[in-house]
Amino acid sequence: MKCLLYILMFLGVTSLSAQGELTAVSVEVAMEDSVLQVQQTFSLSLADSVSSFEIKALQFEGTSLDFLAATLAGEELALTEISKEGMERLEVSKPAGKAWSAVVCTYEVRVTDQQFCLPLFFTNFSAATSENDFFRMQLRMPATQNYTVLFPTVKLEESLTATDKVINLEVPALPAFLRLQRLEGEQRGLTLNAAVDLLAVFLFLGIGVLIWVNRKRLSYG
Repeated sequence: MKCLLYILMFLGVTSLSAQGELTAVSVEVAMEDSVLQVQQTFSLSLADSVSSFEIKALQFEGTSLDFLAATLAGEELALTEISKEGMERLEVSKPAGKAWSAVVCTYEVRVTDQQFCLPLFFTNFSAATSENDFFRMQLRMPATQNYTVLFPTVKLEESLTATDKVINLEVPALPAFLRLQRLEGEQRGLTLNAAVDLLAVFLFLGIGVLIWVNRKRLSYG
């Protein structure tokens, strides 16, 4: 019985791979206080026989998600909500005769805590590549606000104008969420990782000072 289940799972994954794949994913987020406007674009390479596919997003405490629309070449697509506890699930369907290309999903996320998880939608299709720029994300916020990305831990490119602050990041796979923290005012503060790194630096400096002070005693015993 278990063997049959594994075979069915394998056939299901193989079938999805044969139907198509994700060639890239990009996300643009406009952040304003506790409200985040998200635009997520799936670049797809799907077989003509595929009329619909499912997108999913995890649910997090302190975070509410309101899905607004999904469009293909500017035309709004039909959405069917699939209920499942702990996850947002939607079936996206295209009109007959229309080819898949880039599907743009827009949704709004409201958060209640300074540290929160931003859910991202994902599909059952496999990625066409594992290049570093497969997933691209841009976070845009007022210059007076300050956020830091706790997960994924990657290099961030930041730019600042008179009105906006922009954070860009790239990773080779589509994450299911981003973990963000809002920092008060201009003071960045210390994240847990930064605090641990700083503690390690002081520890090694202290060891170095002790060795230097006791170098003669260590040499002669």
